[in-house]
Amino acid sequence: MPVITKNISRTIITRVFREICFGDVIYDPRGQHGPLSQGDYQLVLLIDGGLDLRLDGTWLHVPQGHVVLCRPGDQLLYLFEREKTTRHQWCTSPASLLSISLLEKLGKVGGIVPIPEILHTILWAGLQNEGAEPLHFPLHKALAESAFEAFWIARNAGEKSQSTAVESLRRVQRFIHEHHADNLSLSDLAKQGNVTPNHLIRLFREQLSETPVDYLWRIRVEQGATWLKETGLGISEIAYRAGFQNVFHFSRRFKQRFGSSPRSFRQVPAKARPKGKKLLPAKGAKGRERKNPN
Repeated sequence: MPVITKNISRTIITRVFREICFGDVIYDPRGQHGPLSQGDYQLVLLIDGGLDLRLDGTWLHVPQGHVVLCRPGDQLLYLFEREKTTRHQWCTSPASLLSISLLEKLGKVGGIVPIPEILHTILWAGLQNEGAEPLHFPLHKALAESAFEAFWIARNAGEKSQSTAVESLRRVQRFIHEHHADNLSLSDLAKQGNVTPNHLIRLFREQLSETPVDYLWRIRVEQGATWLKETGLGISEIAYRAGFQNVFHFSRRFKQRFGSSPRSFRQVPAKARPKGKKLLPAKGAKGRERKNPN
């Protein structure tokens, strides 16, 4: 495999104890390293600049303030920031110097995470540690294990956080489908997801590209469309059951959604009707009478 020459601007510091290494380096703009086959476990922390990393044929962007894990056997190509210098720190260790339990953890995770503050501290300690063998080796080994452990904790916590966020979103979706006829506010929805209103808005925009309130009105309109097709209820009754304050509001929202009035929609044969957006998986909506409609 051909190797592209490293164009390192300046190596700030490197600490090597046997096969464990801590380092801090700066690459010039358009810096490259590789292609290469990774020999040891390695953490790469982007302190300044950025990195496009080809890992086993897949390109990953590692932005400033993030860390990526590379494992033995990974096929790598590093392409650093094009317009400015890139500084990164690293920690490497052979598998033989890491505990079996830690190796099992690292075998199950990968990817990129924001650098946890504790990892900054561990790298700083590893870069400061210098002394004669064998006195300092146990400390260096412990620091390396701590660095990889810190990455695993951050990665695992990130996955749990994402799982929790998705569950919060799904709870709010289910609640909307089941209570769309009620007089709901953004605060009511946020309580169901056990998050703040601003956090709920961010979740909906990230996952569904719409706000919670927009989603609520969409479900109301689409439930109204279902009743127009499948029941003989009057349009005013449908508007009321779907959660609208009055038939005029229902008609306006309906036309925005389907391009026609509720009456015209009902008269068009089913095959010729415009289709709304497909709903995300959730429990079926149930029409409920509102106790105190506004």
